[in-house]
Amino acid sequence: GPAHEGVLYVGSYTEPTIERLELTKDGQLERAGKVSFANLGLPYVEGAQVFSHGKAYFLANGELVVWDPEKMEFIGTIAVPEFAYTGEGEYLPSAAVVALGEDRLMIYGHWSDADEWNRWADHSTQVILDTETDEVVAAFDEPRSEMLEPYGKPTSDGYVYFSSDPAYQTEAITYGPEYSSGPFAFHMRTTDSSFDPDYGIDMSQLAEGRPAGVLTPVSDDTFFVDVLHTEFLPKPLTDPTWGEEAPAAYRFWIWHPDDHHATEIEDQPTRYSSTAFQTIVDGNVYVQDHDFEYTEWTLLRLGADGSVRSGLHGAGYSVGIVQLR
Repeated sequence: GPAHEGVLYVGSYTEPTIERLELTKDGQLERAGKVSFANLGLPYVEGAQVFSHGKAYFLANGELVVWDPEKMEFIGTIAVPEFAYTGEGEYLPSAAVVALGEDRLMIYGHWSDADEWNRWADHSTQVILDTETDEVVAAFDEPRSEMLEPYGKPTSDGYVYFSSDPAYQTEAITYGPEYSSGPFAFHMRTTDSSFDPDYGIDMSQLAEGRPAGVLTPVSDDTFFVDVLHTEFLPKPLTDPTWGEEAPAAYRFWIWHPDDHHATEIEDQPTRYSSTAFQTIVDGNVYVQDHDFEYTEWTLLRLGADGSVRSGLHGAGYSVGIVQLR
């Protein structure tokens, strides 16, 4: 749920419901209602929730589902035809939703071949919705990148940065240029209706030609770039089996927007995977590191001073953190 409100919403993987839990003064979570989406024919509820203007939104079956997080009631659905699957043999849509400021949300996604998940269409798709009126205000394709996701936090001048994951960029090196996504980053203001056509960054050039992405602003002048150090790998990326026993090879670099190159951070753990899953709490950006078998995890904080600090550690696989108060 929204930060600082002491409320947690939990979606079930065994039934199409979301349950509301409230944090008591003594630190306990109490059940405070449940809403069902069985009328939509959903087997369960998954995906990120966006909260705005007293409503909550999530994606399901190519529609945007709207519900009331206070009354715990289903409100309705909004069709998103831009992500409709149009037939046998076509590219399949994969979409997610993110807040753009207080009054807008974006549905963003890419298209993967029905038979080969890592062969993507030659564009990504974005749809922007006004959450006050629940009307679509913009819908566009971005031909400069096959897959884009937002990372980090907006800058003080309202820019949100979108980029791709270096883990996906390796597919093009392994299987050919028609696979995966390029190493590009773009931005847009939360009030804009498209990406800035005059702005684009080739992140591999920031990191001496290595696969690089997940451009993460932590302040107006400090950005983290996640870089795959191919020199750490026992096999070249052109070998399809390179990832079967890959050692830790991902490291953060720091980039300042006025610089032509990023700089590798010396004091940091080398990781087994990229950090595409992020959480922002009180203005701090947190990412998760885990071992190769996903049996242990560590929470890392990306500091505005360019530091990488290790925090919580646990067994198993962590799916994220939320702020309750």
